[in-house]
Amino acid sequence: MIILVTTSKSFLAIDCETGKSDIIHRGQGLYFGITYSDNAIYVVSRNNEESACRTLNERENEDGSILIFEYDLKQVGTIKAPFLLRDLHQLLFYDDKLWITCTFDNMIAIYDFSTWRKWYPSENIEHRGRDINHFNSIWFDKTGLFLLAHNNGSSEIWHFSYPTIKLLKKIQIGNQGHNIWKKNDVFFTCNSQAGLIQNIYGFNVETGGFCRGAVITDNVFIIGVSGIAEKSKRHSVLSVIYFYDNEWYKLNEIMLEGEGQILDIRSPGIKDICSPGCIGKYPQIPWNNIIYFPTVNQKIP
Repeated sequence: MIILVTTSKSFLAIDCETGKSDIIHRGQGLYFGITYSDNAIYVVSRNNEESACRTLNERENEDGSILIFEYDLKQVGTIKAPFLLRDLHQLLFYDDKLWITCTFDNMIAIYDFSTWRKWYPSENIEHRGRDINHFNSIWFDKTGLFLLAHNNGSSEIWHFSYPTIKLLKKIQIGNQGHNIWKKNDVFFTCNSQAGLIQNIYGFNVETGGFCRGAVITDNVFIIGVSGIAEKSKRHSVLSVIYFYDNEWYKLNEIMLEGEGQILDIRSPGIKDICSPGCIGKYPQIPWNNIIYFPTVNQKIP
């Protein structure tokens, strides 16, 4: 199984069986959200300094882009918006569009590969251009569109109708949340503040650290966990990818040294509940810069 991972420094491809990793792209600041269509893989590049302290001025002047890769993981293009894409987090290819979370502006950028649109989920006009809700994750199912409002504290899932985009309800879940998925009709998220995988009914799995980045398949659950540090030092923390079976027993782990935080994980070619509507092709990895990571096998609750 090949997974794609973004970190504070790189866009990586990792072979889960061997722990081999290939650096696909580096040198454009933080690499954040990953998504894919049947024909391409899209990766957020913040175009900033990976060690930046993330001051208001730095975030205000940020101008992110979307890198386009074919399934041999060769870059074939870059997408730039006609407006600043600031403090980008997750993006999702759905309904033939890219949905891009822009937390600095409390906004979702929508690109249909012809035109751009800005969508402000909060009806409060005073929230536009201000990081109030810190919308960082987006998800769809047959009942509508869902946004994770991190809220810099107690988090919520905002449920909108689709395609009419009408707010239906808000669901409390976790703290400083990232990622959304639904298993057996129950919502889950990463409670990053507490280092937990959590659902809306109080079930939780302790991961420790700062959990962010999830792939949920039928048989394997993959979670990214980063060391905790102040923002100016997050680019140098030690991170780990945990592998669980479908009952949340830990199976394996892959350590990532020298990459800073894990920011997103995706698995083209394999059905992933966290990436609704996306299947994509299985990437043919050009192993030309192989790095070896230690792995351990363990099965613990």
